[in-house]
Amino acid sequence: MFDAPQKTHETTWQDRLTELLPRLLQLPLYRSRLENPAQPPSAAAFTQLPFITKRELREGFPGNFLGTERILQTLLDSKEVELEHTSGTSGERLPVLLGRGWWEMQELRAIQLNPRLALSFAPGLTPRRAALTTPVCNGTACHSRWAPRSARIDGSSLAVNQARIPFLLTEDELARMAQETGEWCMAPGLPCIANGTASAFPP
Repeated sequence: MFDAPQKTHETTWQDRLTELLPRLLQLPLYRSRLENPAQPPSAAAFTQLPFITKRELREGFPGNFLGTERILQTLLDSKEVELEHTSGTSGERLPVLLGRGWWEMQELRAIQLNPRLALSFAPGLTPRRAALTTPVCNGTACHSRWAPRSARIDGSSLAVNQARIPFLLTEDELARMAQETGEWCMAPGLPCIANGTASAFPP
């Protein structure tokens, strides 16, 4: 008996593109840029797409993503999507449409790539999350300064930082954040993720 040949990185990459392309073709932004969108989708067709910059992403938004069949406000009201914005450090802020709960899903997928960490995350188990990053307003939450803990909980996530400039956090605030994180992560049987931008916090 011979072992089945292992897929190469290139083959795996092409398989993923082939799976993704039909979904891309549903978006006017990409469909209008293919030379022949009527052809059956393939990984080779993906190479026809030109570079897309922020200007193209901004033009016609949200119709360039949603088309004429779906209405952005309806999707927001039904909580199917989140409307985020880039920081605007390199130009005008850019609106971005993402699936509801996108951050938690991509974070969990990334953690499960680590074999040691994956052992702590049983399939179907939603871990708790303590967010240390600077608070922002998005389609899910808008934290104001000194909001009570109950107002900073969204599903399985708790935002512990309330300062927009983390360099100015006092010792009392750091102690409160540590205490809230510890209490939030003590739920029996549930793994917990505490994350943030390490460089934004004093040692």
